[in-house]
Order: sequence, then C-alpha cells, then structure tokens
Amino acid sequence: MGFRNNRESSTGRPTELPVQSHVRGTGANEHNAQMNTLGRDDKSDKDASRRPQVSASPLGIPLSALSPRPEPERETLQERPGFSVKRLVVLSTAGIIVTGLVFVIVLVPLLNSKELPDSRSTDIPVSASDSDSDSEERFSRKTSVFLSQENSNRVDNALSDEEYYEFLITGVEKAMNLTADPCHDFYEYACGRWGVHNPPPQAVARWSNFDNMTLLLWSLMEVRLKQLSNDTILSQRTSEGDTQTSDSPLNNALPSVRALMIDYYKSCENEELLSQKDVVPLKGVLNQMDQMYTTASQELQPLQAFQKLLEFVHHDLHVYAFFSWKVETDNKIRDAMAIELNVPPAELIQQGTELEGKTDLIRAYGLYAKTLLELVGTFNSNSLDNEVSVIVEFFETFHPIKGSPLVNRTGVESLDELAPILEWQKYFNSAFNRVGVYITKDEQILSQVQDYLAVLSRHILLEISTHGVERLYVYLRWQVIQSYSQILHKPARNAILPLVREITKVNTTISNFRLRPCVKEVVERLPLATSHLLLEIFKENLPKTTISDNIQVVTEMADVIREEYIKYIDSFTWLEANAKSVLLEKLSKVAIKVGYPPIVDNPFELHDYFQNLTFNEDFFTNQMALLKFNRDNHMKLLRQPHLYSEWQVLSPLSVISFYLYRRNALLIPLGGLLHPVYSTRLPVYLAYATMGTLISHELGHSVDFVGRTRDMYGRVNITMWDEKTVEDFVKHVTCRVEQYSQAYYPIQGLQTISEVMADDPSVQTAFMAGSTHLQHHQLPATISNFLEKLNLSSEQLFFLYYAQMFCSTSSPENPLLGIKHYPPDWARVTATLANTPQFKAAFSCQKGTALNPDIKECKIW
Repeated sequence: MGFRNNRESSTGRPTELPVQSHVRGTGANEHNAQMNTLGRDDKSDKDASRRPQVSASPLGIPLSALSPRPEPERETLQERPGFSVKRLVVLSTAGIIVTGLVFVIVLVPLLNSKELPDSRSTDIPVSASDSDSDSEERFSRKTSVFLSQENSNRVDNALSDEEYYEFLITGVEKAMNLTADPCHDFYEYACGRWGVHNPPPQAVARWSNFDNMTLLLWSLMEVRLKQLSNDTILSQRTSEGDTQTSDSPLNNALPSVRALMIDYYKSCENEELLSQKDVVPLKGVLNQMDQMYTTASQELQPLQAFQKLLEFVHHDLHVYAFFSWKVETDNKIRDAMAIELNVPPAELIQQGTELEGKTDLIRAYGLYAKTLLELVGTFNSNSLDNEVSVIVEFFETFHPIKGSPLVNRTGVESLDELAPILEWQKYFNSAFNRVGVYITKDEQILSQVQDYLAVLSRHILLEISTHGVERLYVYLRWQVIQSYSQILHKPARNAILPLVREITKVNTTISNFRLRPCVKEVVERLPLATSHLLLEIFKENLPKTTISDNIQVVTEMADVIREEYIKYIDSFTWLEANAKSVLLEKLSKVAIKVGYPPIVDNPFELHDYFQNLTFNEDFFTNQMALLKFNRDNHMKLLRQPHLYSEWQVLSPLSVISFYLYRRNALLIPLGGLLHPVYSTRLPVYLAYATMGTLISHELGHSVDFVGRTRDMYGRVNITMWDEKTVEDFVKHVTCRVEQYSQAYYPIQGLQTISEVMADDPSVQTAFMAGSTHLQHHQLPATISNFLEKLNLSSEQLFFLYYAQMFCSTSSPENPLLGIKHYPPDWARVTATLANTPQFKAAFSCQKGTALNPDIKECKIW
C-alpha cells in the first residue's frame, strides 16, 4: 500500500489513502483436539478535486473503540509528529531502531553514498563531491547554522546575530508562494516554493525539514566516527582499559565509551576482513542449528522440538521469528515493568501487510531467498527451489497476520490455552533464567497479539500435524539467514537489493549497499554511547552553558504551554466537572524532561555500565556479543524497574518530542533543538510556533482517547469518566472525524484519530503562549523590517513559520510509499488552522473560504 503524488506541485502532496484493516479474532479451543498427536497434553475545485470520498464508516473502526476498553499503546506506534513517513527515529526498550521504508528511502541512499545533501536554501556551500577535508570544513559551516553556534573556538564558522536573522528570513521568504491566497490554500502560500529551493537529494523519494534535521545528526555522527576511527593513536589502550586519544574535537568524551563505538564501527566498516570471512560465520551458526534440529527431531515430540529451536533462535541468536517480546512499562502498576508480546519486527515489509495480488513483491522476496541460500546453502542439501518454495509459502501464510493496537493483560497459563504451540513459562524462563530472573505461572503478560497468536498457533499446529516440524525449521532457519546477512560481506548484503527496488520503486544501484549502514548499527546497538557522543558534538558547537540555557528555555516554554493547555481544557463546557478536574490534574502532573538521560553526562556511571563489554575486529562476533549484552540488561529491568529510564523510548538522534502514556511524561530530546524548530538565537516568539506547537501536540496525547483512560501516573483507569461524559466525548470525536474526512483527508484507524486530536489545539495554545511572550519582548529589527517588506503582521508570521515547519516535497519519479498514521502535511496544516480562530482573524479569512469553511464547527476539546 502506498501514496502517489497525484498533484503537480513543489510541495508534493500525497493524496492516496493507505488502506488499514484490522485483526479478526480467532479462538484457541479448536486446537485442542490436535494436542495428543503433537506430543503435548491438553493443559490448558483544486480542493474539490482532492477532497476524499468518505465511506459509511469514516473512522475505519467501530465507534465503540473510543469507549473504555483495553487501551491502544502509542509507545509502539510507527510514526511521530512532523513526519509523514514510517517511523523515522523511534527507540523501543528493546533497543533503538531506525526502521521501515523511511530509512531505505531517505537515509540509506545518502549514508551508503556518503553524500551530504547540499544546503540549497542557504548561501553556505556544501559539496558532496569535495575531498574529505574540504567536505568536512564546509559541512561545519552548515552545522553552525543548524546548531546556532556561539563562542566557538572556530570563529570563522560562527554566524553573527544579524547573519542568522538574514538566513532565517531568507529561508522563510524563499519557501513562500506569494501568488497563492492564504485563505484559500495556506500550505501553498507558506510552502509553495520550498521544494524548489529544497529538492530531495538524489535517489531520495521524500524530503522535509525534519528529514533534513535528522540527516544532519546522522551525518554529524558518521563524520565524527570516521574522524576518530582514522586516529592512529586511538587504538592504544592504557592499563586501565581506556583509550588514549589525540587532540580531537571530542577529547572530553569518555575514552572507554568512545573506544567501544569506534571498535564496533571499524569492525563494521572493515570490508577486507568481511570479504575474507565470506559467509563462514553464518554457516557456523546454521551448522549448529542443523545439528540441534536433527537431534531434537529424533529425541523429542514435534512441539517440544519446535519449542527448543524457537528458544534458541529467539534467546541465543536474538532473531524474533513468528512473534517478539520485550520488557515494557506496566500499564496498570506504577513504576513496574512487565513482559509485552508483539508481532515480529520488520525492516522492510511490515507485519500484517496484505500480500494477495502482490505477485511482483512475492517474486522479489523469492529471488531474495534464493540468492542468499545459494551463498549459505540449504538445510540437509535440500533442493534449492523446494526450499525457496517453502519459504515463500510461509511468507504468504504468516506475514499478512496482523497484530493489534490494543494492549491486553493476560498470564502465562492463559497463553498456554490461547497459543498451545509453546509451554510459555518454560519458554520465558529459557531467557530470563540467564540473568537470575524466574518467571512464575502467575506472571502478568501484556499482549498486543492475542488474536495474532491464536491465528498463528492454528497455522503452526496444522503444519506440524500435516508435515511435521521440518518445513517450519526451514522457515526459522531462513529468518536467521536474512537477519544476519546484513552483517556479512557485500554479496550477502546486496542480495536484498531487488526486494528493496520492488518495495521502494527506486532503482537502487549502490554497489556497496547496506540496509543497515554502519552508523545505524552504532546508533541502534549502542544508544547510551551514541547519546554521549552526540552531547560532545553539541558541546563542540555550543558551550555547555549554552546547552544548559537552551534546555532551561525550552523547559520554561513547555511549562507555559502546559498552563495555556490547562486554560484551554478548562474553557470547555461539555465536560462534566469531575472529568474535567481529572484531566486538568493530569496535565499539571505531566513530567517534562528536556535534553538527554542523566547517565549520558555521568562518566562514572557510563563507564560502569559498559565495563563488561569488549569488541574485537570481527563484526559478526561483535554483533552477537552486543545483542546479548543489550538483551541481558533489558531483561534485568523486569525485577529492577528503578533502572528504567523514560529516555529509553527515544533514539539519541531523535529530532521530535514524545509523550509516554504509561509514564505521563513528555520527552524533548537534545536533537530537536535544531533550526528551524529551535536554535539559540531563534526568537522565542517563533520558537513557540515550532517547538511550542510540537510540545503542545504531545501534551494533547495526555488527554486524547488513550490518555483520558490513564491517571496522572500513567496507570490505566477507565472508570474516571461516567457513561454520559464518555458518550459526549465520542460524539465530539465523531463530529471532528467526519468533518476532517469530508473536507481534508479520510481518517482511518485509532492512531490517526489520536494524532488529529493532538493537532487541533496545538497551534492555538502555542499561539496564546507566544502572544503573551511578545507583549514583553520585541522581535529583532531585521525580522520587523522583513514583516514590513511583505506587509505581514507578527501574528501572521507566527502561523507562517508554524506551517513552514511542515514543508515537504517529493520527486515525481520517486513517489512516497509506505504506511502512515498521519494525514499528509498539507492536510495537517490546513485542517488545524481552519479550526484555529486566531488564524482566521490574523488573515481576515472570510466565511466560506477554505481556511474559514462554512461548516459546522467541531472541536473535541
């Protein structure tokens, strides 16, 4: 499923709707008749042309889903504000991951080619074709803009205040299409020429301000890793195990932590050694698996053999075939952790993707399997074609099975009844016993895969009763092969290219392709070390005092926005008094955290955390060691919840804020303090338009249809509202969803509703906070002169700068593909501003215009 750019505009607005279907429930009792034979006892106008056609159910889900029930957990969603592409930088507690099509479409081509996009909207030269030294020097010039560098030792890289303001207003003006009527199409007015001055880099399908910010951070990280990796002194160790460094720009970084990152990165980049080893490391793992299967199939009952193999693949090889699990914040008990089950992770093809009729995709997947099997060999010298046929058959059978956004609370014994393919207590203990944790039969399990597990179990039981375990083993073996192929030599990594081309529709021809570039490996596998290095990079461009000042300013902004949000909610008369009081109290208790996890700036704690982790020159063994290290630390959280940090849900390279339902906490990462969203010298008034709006959006999730079922500590409490208030709430939500779907973009699914709910008040509350600030502060003269030149008011500039935060474009030859939970950027901006009274007043939009439509007003809050 995907989006096609059907409207010829530099803004590249996608208008095609992704279809989202839902899991159908299946019971487990039908499996029980098979148990004895399987070896286990039974225990258990322009506007009109793009206006969507609305189906009979504009929500795409039953309205009852908005009523009290097991809650959807937004912590696992695929996208964050500001992006219209699949999850860009999201960290799960199982590890930081940058997955999905966005990495393939945006970052992979750039990181593989080692090219940085030029700063087309500025006069600062950046050339990807320069020598390394020239490129780095010019890149640092661009960095000074985005980090708003001050008091740097490299004075030539610093911009004066006037230079920064000129850069700011030049970017604003260049993005505008002054021929567009702001009351008819404000997004075109604000962003109509943004794509002309900011075209997507070559081979990148979609480009936005947020993509630009993200790539900047990734590029900064890779530049520094390469710089440090080339330091010949760096590899010298002291007797304490630390690394001696030359006078590098990051000489304040903790040496041992820096050494870990460099050793891991260098082993990934060592193509000569990877080539020498060929596929031998993976063959060694497969031989061990083959021997295990042969023994298990002879000595154990079929289900017992299947469980033994699955435990090895999951807990020793860290490949999550069929389903996955992690240790997550408990949804009902304060400051507690729980095991949470989910669908298997996917780099390219999301679990639940409908495959019917997608013959080209299935053919490409089969070719991918065949190419890799030619390199590593089939099981027991099976026919290559037969083994590929089994893999494709199971891919078509298992991959379309969907999980659920709803979190169910279950137990080990209940899982035995629901999915009798495993003895679940034994399964979990095969992992947790390794870190001294014992799982009892009474262990509470969170699950987003209840229906999924029932369907999966039915298929597996039928397969075993019909064919035995061997075909399932072949599929398990394949999951290991494809997972580890990306840490081998070039031929193994490049085997996936035809599949990438089929999915992205981009003719990727990179000879040294990596689905997981080495910088991504470091960021994903070593999040705390990456955060530490990122902080050092920021310190290099901004003195620590300035970083602290920025964090303090943003914290104060968040507090002011929270107060405006409280006033906003308090103004609504339809809310029953007690229900309103609960929401207001919850808003007042949101824990706002800005910057980075405290351990990142604590060398002693950081050193202790990594003291038992070492690397060598072999990337394969390093990967195995690191996966085990991360999994062991992750499992310990189950009985040591005090070690958990809310920051574990964000990548160190995240540029967007994030609200955690289960902790009632708002995280604003250091990476988000970049131009154009925020910078040291960006006037606070305009920072409210960008950073303030994003903060307000995240605060909105604390009171959306999920947030309103949780108390001030993030615990589920669906009895906080009486039935009448719930009915009124559903009525208001339904009104807004129908209006939005008819006028702007069809809303399907709970997750999209949640984002629309958070969007609606975000600009209004941020504008009120910004207006209060402007009463006591003046805009710089350069910006005031710019307003006079374009005959704009400060109020109009606020909404203009807000909209330009969401400017994006895509190339016609590379249409954006993927799954979204957000409406397109143009729809988000248009729908939000059309529902914002202050905007209509600022631009004097007459009734009946697109931004002041003559329709029934629908406000949820």
